[in-house]
Amino acid sequence: MTASESARVDQDNTGLQETDMGVSVLGDGSHVHKSDPRLGALACVDDAGATIGLVIAFGGVLPEEMVSLLSLLQNDLLDVYSDLHTPMGVEDEHQVRITTGYIDRIQALYDAYSDQTAPSASAVIPGGTASAAFLHKARASVRLAEHHVWIALEQNPESMNLLAASYLNRLSALLFVLARTANAEHGDLLWQPGLSERAAQEAQEQQQEAEQA
Repeated sequence: MTASESARVDQDNTGLQETDMGVSVLGDGSHVHKSDPRLGALACVDDAGATIGLVIAFGGVLPEEMVSLLSLLQNDLLDVYSDLHTPMGVEDEHQVRITTGYIDRIQALYDAYSDQTAPSASAVIPGGTASAAFLHKARASVRLAEHHVWIALEQNPESMNLLAASYLNRLSALLFVLARTANAEHGDLLWQPGLSERAAQEAQEQQQEAEQA
């Protein structure tokens, strides 16, 4: 497998037999067990991209501009996948690597959407419109992917690109403001600390008052 093909695995019989036994092949041809943290990170990046696909397919009516952006982010996540799948040091002019340019673009988008979003009075509950709920799910998936990439980086600092983790960090922030943008018309669902406890106490007090009446 060449580095430029690192975002896919040829599903021939030999490859399938190896993966059946818990072995996977990285972009440089090295074999690793599927319990390797790098494989966990790759799976989470894959999940994040698929979740953004669900946003596009089932997230309700989204502005064309946002659909185009989300499609671009899916492509970026495959770049992240390819980068992480192929250890650093592999000489292949076609191999994609995450650079500061990726991060700067995400930061610029975050700033632009944040400028259009009013400050929140409390933490935001991941829900609201269908679009916002799916975007929050995508955000959570990206956060999990970032977590697993950092775990893999701790064990493979020389062979993995730290900028891939930085990109995921900025991406989760961008997806948060996109979710808030999708809720702009109806407003965010805001966290009310201790709400269920207060409601239970009020119900208990009302019951006691009724019994005493």
